[in-house]
Amino acid sequence: MTDDDAPPPAAVELRMPDIGAAGQPIRLVQWLADRGAMVIEGDRLIEVVASGVLFHIAAPRTGVLAEHRLANDAFVEPGDLLGVIEPADAGDVEP
Repeated sequence: MTDDDAPPPAAVELRMPDIGAAGQPIRLVQWLADRGAMVIEGDRLIEVVASGVLFHIAAPRTGVLAEHRLANDAFVEPGDLLGVIEPADAGDVEP
């Protein structure tokens, strides 16, 4: 199988990781990237706060942030679906 024969990459769900909040409420403070924005793996996408400590949630892969599933000020738990990153088409990437 050559690279040309490889199936296209699938969309990736952006889920709330376990940040060790030990049952404390976790609040989504704000999205740092707009829906439809091109994101690079490792980019900070979301700020959340738990027990007065600010955490950043990073993009797990490069692509287009297709969906925000939760709004600012929503309370989240580990494993909750936050958004969806779709693969970038070659035409989506700016030089």
